[in-house]
Amino acid sequence: MNKLIYSGTFDPFTNGHLDIAARASKLCAELIILVLSNQEKTALFTYEERLDLIKQSITELENVKVDFWDGLLVDYCRINDVTTIIRGLRSETDYNYEKKMALNNQILLPACETLFITAAPEYSCISSSMVKTIASYGGNIEQMVPAHISQAIKAKLTEN
Repeated sequence: MNKLIYSGTFDPFTNGHLDIAARASKLCAELIILVLSNQEKTALFTYEERLDLIKQSITELENVKVDFWDGLLVDYCRINDVTTIIRGLRSETDYNYEKKMALNNQILLPACETLFITAAPEYSCISSSMVKTIASYGGNIEQMVPAHISQAIKAKLTEN
């Protein structure tokens, strides 16, 4: 496969996200990690901060780039000639949600396929929202996110 896209709000980018990105990067010439705007979520980090934090996390993944999009994923795919979307799955709940998204994306852009990669067992319970909740109560998140992101979360929570 030439190009794959791995999208999400990534607020914050977790070790689970990094694992999916690393595994997906082995399947293609280029993997695009696409930070999406999501009007339904209140972000801890700006999109610029998320882009920077992800770039710091993927320095060893040579065929991975990071981008931002404030629109429909399928529009980005159409404009950038991407025909395969990667989604990570942690549970049956994720599958049910992601299946609906994949089917809607296929209606909007029939040439685009969605591939699911299951989370590694050690990351199957980690979510960005859980990381933020644990951190907000002073809990230890160091095994859930890269070290620089853990520090950034602590700093951001101290600001607020």
